[in-house]
Amino acid sequence: MKYCTICGKEFPDDVDTCDSCKYRFDSIAINGETEPLSDKTTVFSPGSIIGGRYQVIKLIGQGGMGSVFLVHDTMLKDQKNVLKVIHPRLVKNLEALQRFIDEVIICQKLNHPNIIKVFHLDRIDNFHFFTMEFVDGISLREWFNRLKDKKPPFSLTETLSVIHLLLDALSYAHHFMIHRDIKPENIIILGDFPDIRVKILDFGIAKTLSPSKFIQMAQTMGTAYYIAPEQMNGVKNIDHRSDLYSVGMIFYEMLTGEKAVGRFSLPTEFIHGLPAEIDSIVTTALAPRADGRYSSAEEMKKALEEVPLSGERDEKPETISSYAVEASPKSFLPEKELPQKPRKTIAPAILILLALIVVCFFGF
Repeated sequence: MKYCTICGKEFPDDVDTCDSCKYRFDSIAINGETEPLSDKTTVFSPGSIIGGRYQVIKLIGQGGMGSVFLVHDTMLKDQKNVLKVIHPRLVKNLEALQRFIDEVIICQKLNHPNIIKVFHLDRIDNFHFFTMEFVDGISLREWFNRLKDKKPPFSLTETLSVIHLLLDALSYAHHFMIHRDIKPENIIILGDFPDIRVKILDFGIAKTLSPSKFIQMAQTMGTAYYIAPEQMNGVKNIDHRSDLYSVGMIFYEMLTGEKAVGRFSLPTEFIHGLPAEIDSIVTTALAPRADGRYSSAEEMKKALEEVPLSGERDEKPETISSYAVEASPKSFLPEKELPQKPRKTIAPAILILLALIVVCFFGF
């Protein structure tokens, strides 16, 4: 669903124009006037060279923040990268531009297997852009679309695997920055379940916008559900717990196929047989006040690791942490910890029998 930022009316995602005030959903209200979210001048045709280095293969998509292209890096033997051109209107004042540059510089320093790597920051004319690693995957949003008729869309093991990987990345990244815009569109899934990897993109880019414009854009794009209450209220000094709220919303949606809006039903009320621990994790992550949530991504991850993967309450229930260990390649284990095959030994009784045979044969 999406909201009209002028009159507040709610519409399905495929509607282009508000039937009440005629507001177009491909625009954003700035200083009381609507301007397009996308700009045709930021669309470079295939074969174009950007910044004297990046040859455009194709346009991947356009959104509220700008345009995204698949490109060849001609300086690195035609390595494929993703290039994102930021909408000129978002960085038209020096303060917004500096916020954008600062966040990209921090992103360049992030080095985690579950975070898209940012390479190069540059500009051409009035267009500021940066390049990222290219990964051959699909977004979690696309997964939701594929599984829209399946209830629940994901199994408990699949859901825990994705959320565990997200929290692992956030536990690392929160030492440096807050994402501010965790949503299915910014999560790339590589491979097929159960053998998946996860990549998070667009760390900190939402900070380029003022809080009010960010909320307005999220409402227009239909992604405001994932924004923490304190962000929706325009609080400037948010912290990492806002990201945990977003993860909690994704967790709930993966489990139930629904969004946790208003007085939402607990996951165990939707899905029979879910462990009771799930309800506690969801309600903690989605606490209205930040101080009611987990204090860190690491704390939330540890809570997930204790969730039984089966409904049975035996003495040693299988958990996501034990599942992860069992699924780990043996090459990641120290050599001394690899299981050793038992040496074959000859039983003493057999040795005695052989000795008697020798004695009898030679007449000793």
